[in-house]
Amino acid sequence: MKGAKISCGIFQQEEEVIRALTLQINQIKIPEIRKIRAQDLLDKVDKLLDCWMYEEGRVDCYNCQLISRLRKKTALFVIGVSDLER
Repeated sequence: MKGAKISCGIFQQEEEVIRALTLQINQIKIPEIRKIRAQDLLDKVDKLLDCWMYEEGRVDCYNCQLISRLRKKTALFVIGVSDLER
């Protein structure tokens, strides 16, 4: 999403944490710890998907929801893979 910006304080606040969690997940080698971070990511993404400021038809909301759904799928995939690696 380089160069693009979603104009929403809630998204911007959560985005910093989400990026940090994603970086951690990519670096962690221990499945149990990776699963914990993926669950943390899932919690943050679910917060965005359930946003109280969501407005139908607003481009920023659409983009936030799209990105959040993709990140949710990724987090669920990481959790599933981590379970298999045990």
